[in-house]
Amino acid sequence: MESASQPAGKTERSWLRRVLPGIGVALLLALVWAVYSPAIHFDLLSWDDDINLQNNPHLTGISGESVKWMFTDVTYQQRYQPLAWLTWFSIYEIQGLDPFGYHLIVVLLHVASTLLVYLIALRLFQGRWSGALLAAALWSLHPMRVETTVWAVELLYAQALFFFLVSYLSYLKAHDAGSSVAGTNRWRWTSVIAFAFSLFTFPLAFGFLAVLVATDIYLLRRVPEIPREWKSESAKRVWIEKAPYVALTVLAVWLNVTSRMSATAVFMAPVPLETFGVVPRVMQAFYVWAYYLWRPLWPVDLKTVPTALIEFEPFSGVFLLSAVVVIGGTWLTFRQRQRWPALWVAWLTHLCLLVPMLGLSEHPHMTSDRYSLMVSIGWALVVAAAWGAWLEKTRLRGVPEVVALVLVTVLTVMSVRQVPFWANNFSFFNGMLEQLGEHPFRFNPLWRLGMAHHEVGQWDEGDVYLTKALELQPGDGTRRIWLADRQVDRGRTTAAWENYQRILKVNPKMPGIHFRLGHLLMETGRFEEAAKEFMVELEVSPPSMEVHIPLFMATARSGQMTKAAEQYRFIITHYQVPEPEQVRCLLAIAEGHAARGSFDKAIGIAGPLPARAVSLRMKELADEIAAKVRGWEAARNQAQPK
Repeated sequence: MESASQPAGKTERSWLRRVLPGIGVALLLALVWAVYSPAIHFDLLSWDDDINLQNNPHLTGISGESVKWMFTDVTYQQRYQPLAWLTWFSIYEIQGLDPFGYHLIVVLLHVASTLLVYLIALRLFQGRWSGALLAAALWSLHPMRVETTVWAVELLYAQALFFFLVSYLSYLKAHDAGSSVAGTNRWRWTSVIAFAFSLFTFPLAFGFLAVLVATDIYLLRRVPEIPREWKSESAKRVWIEKAPYVALTVLAVWLNVTSRMSATAVFMAPVPLETFGVVPRVMQAFYVWAYYLWRPLWPVDLKTVPTALIEFEPFSGVFLLSAVVVIGGTWLTFRQRQRWPALWVAWLTHLCLLVPMLGLSEHPHMTSDRYSLMVSIGWALVVAAAWGAWLEKTRLRGVPEVVALVLVTVLTVMSVRQVPFWANNFSFFNGMLEQLGEHPFRFNPLWRLGMAHHEVGQWDEGDVYLTKALELQPGDGTRRIWLADRQVDRGRTTAAWENYQRILKVNPKMPGIHFRLGHLLMETGRFEEAAKEFMVELEVSPPSMEVHIPLFMATARSGQMTKAAEQYRFIITHYQVPEPEQVRCLLAIAEGHAARGSFDKAIGIAGPLPARAVSLRMKELADEIAAKVRGWEAARNQAQPK
């Protein structure tokens, strides 16, 4: 019986070994979905989502005109991203601006990328599925992935990464041992096409060429390491293969540099060397390279707005240490490249893929979590490879598995806790304010939080945040004007008056402020004071009909008829006054006469006006004038002796 049962037991274990990798991958993908899928119910944020989606005047669905704009425009966004636009426009075509579709695509892309990372690791680890599964889990469930998975605008990164991984996996498959010529060519061109899709979704993969070269030399051993042997026929074939990648990279760099230089309507122009010199840029680059080495190892207290690079001293301790780490790490991994080729490839990948994220044309710059999306794959592979080596050599059975499980669990819990932060503008900007503390950059979330309250009709709460923001930047006249104008619209004229006056304290000659004060005074019947404000406005801004007409009206309604007559003649002589405004001007003259008790003159001027207003389809104004005329007639009759 034992001999009969033995083959059955072996068959059972063999079957289990075959299905276990699939079960592990399925469980991982289900866990990734469970962690990030709450995002499909999140709102769009007023933080880049607004520029790309909600307030994008070009987002109109799929048409010939819109497709032309996607592929030819280099002025709206500072990166060339036609395939990201194509995805967003397609979603808009289906369901408008409902956040659900935008979030769903990003989460699904992350799930798919997790599977691709596993498949790449499986090839690099020569079929050792447990290490490949750990690499995919460490990367996909890391809390630094939250930003690029639950934020709608991060489709840019998620889609670009997905095609990058397809390209790299296809490249590896193209050079499998024993592949046919047809199979090799098919996979090679799949890699090239996917690389193009990645670059033209978002320029994350400029350093991909260096990754391929390092892979050929140190992992696939297709090219000798010694440069003098690179002229051999076999090596030349490898270099010729890279021509499409070189051409695509050059084209993408040119298009993105053009976009960066041209897109200055919404974004700041690249900072000149006079403002941000070469040395600070180099030290910033060292800091960024070093930051994404240690940050994934200690993902505690992650910030949406890291402030280290907003203002910094390039020769301070942390920047000098970063330079030492990067230079020393490059020297050490190069020296040990024969012993640890995978580590050398991971290091080169880290340096090359981070080049677009160094912020060499930006100041201030930020070390955002999203910039780690691609480079963290290499380090997840290194950690998983080290874990796999430990698993094979250790005598402590079960300990490596427990360590891996604990590590993945800790990362998952950290990600789960971070996800709700991105749910809506209120959770997002309140969380950002907590992170920033008293840093001056808190102006931005304060202002946006105030705007978010306004959007849902919470006007008073919004004004509180907007006012706090303006206390940090009292010289921001444009935003204070915006706030005061909204207060006028809601009848909060006292608060608006105070804001206009605060603007004048900072800039007494700010155009438009005296004009607004004049209108506020007219609404309260203080016509003489209003006329003075309009006169000042003419001194600080170019003469225009828009100022001269209310000046005339205020003068006329205050009863200064001689001045009003002079101003009216000036207006008629110098401007082509629309007929509706002529009616209002004549009404102002009539009101001025009535204010002086000259009811007959007032009635004589205003009497024909209702008919003119009706002919201009201004019935409300006609009714208003007719009511005034009746009032003046009553006042005249009452004033006449009986």
